[in-house]
Amino acid sequence: MKVLPIIGITTVLAANSLPACANPNPHKDKSLPPGIEKKYERTGELPPGWEKS
Repeated sequence: MKVLPIIGITTVLAANSLPACANPNPHKDKSLPPGIEKKYERTGELPPGWEKS
């Protein structure tokens, strides 16, 4: 019966060692909002403050 707690503790420690998120910056892959994207396709320019640096 001592095997079950050892397996539980091992599982918890293994799960804690995994990275929390595979993508370090989850917002990096996001696209523009639909209205901004439509305006960009039409004019080729982004509104002030939306340009990527």
